[in-house]
Amino acid sequence: MAPSTAWRILAGGYLLASYAALPLMPETWRRLDGFLSGRAVWAIYAAGAALFLAMLAAVARRGAGKPRRCALFVSLAGAAALLGLLEEGPAEKIHMVQYALFGLLVYRALKESTPPGTNSILLRGSGICLLAGAGDEVGQLFLANRVFTWHDVFVNTVSGVLMLAALRFCLSPADPGKNARHAPPPGTGRVPATGKTPL
Repeated sequence: MAPSTAWRILAGGYLLASYAALPLMPETWRRLDGFLSGRAVWAIYAAGAALFLAMLAAVARRGAGKPRRCALFVSLAGAAALLGLLEEGPAEKIHMVQYALFGLLVYRALKESTPPGTNSILLRGSGICLLAGAGDEVGQLFLANRVFTWHDVFVNTVSGVLMLAALRFCLSPADPGKNARHAPPPGTGRVPATGKTPL
């Protein structure tokens, strides 16, 4: 089985499991909050912080000598954290972590079939996150005490897109075309003229 196929199956299974868990979420949250003495929301913050630190370590390792990558990642993570703090309901906070993980799976599923250094993976992945987030809300139309809201579609989609952007711009390999334009012609060992005087 090709790696991309395995990741697609994993992403699809994860999404279906998330949809199937929708009717159980209110009771699951009530039990978890009771078990943690009313501090279940901090479990969400801990999960988000763990994901942030793991990705920051990966960015720092792969982007050594490239502080712009680290700065961009911190900016994207800050946007996600701000969105999470502005959301008052625990359901939206849970969905943010849930769809950030989904964005990671989608990225892996599309990575093998996407040329390096292109943004098509971000565009296609964003469309998938939008459809998945909307499907989540449509499913709630058929559940008691749950409603469809465009706000939640937005939160679901943005969470996945922020993860996609972090992976695309902060963790993906550099565009090989950029280096090829400045590489010496084969067998010459010379640097092609760029219109600039060497220092």
